[in-house]
Amino acid sequence: MARNYTDLYGLSGNAGQRFAARGDSAAPTRAASCRYLSAVVAPVEMSPFQRLSPRELQVLRLVLEGGTSKEIARLVGVLPSTVDTYRSRIMHKLGVRDIASLVRLAIRNGLIEP
Repeated sequence: MARNYTDLYGLSGNAGQRFAARGDSAAPTRAASCRYLSAVVAPVEMSPFQRLSPRELQVLRLVLEGGTSKEIARLVGVLPSTVDTYRSRIMHKLGVRDIASLVRLAIRNGLIEP
């Protein structure tokens, strides 16, 4: 029975066992916990750049400085095709289609100055 509470509600072993041992049918659900927490914790606006890995941020900064794939590859120590892959992933993660949009996003979010 304890396993069902643990499986269904995502409770750690002891919590699930306590509910099962008491025969408590009012175990907190994951959805209820999330609703409570989302009401208590104020939403924090996340920078879109926080989705990027440290290497992607490094490549992004070099792209924003106007570096070519070949120049960036030499500085970072990878192939130019790898830089192109990073650039493509960065743009996909940030939801932009071209370098101009990438630059505008960086300026709006304070990553670079105009």
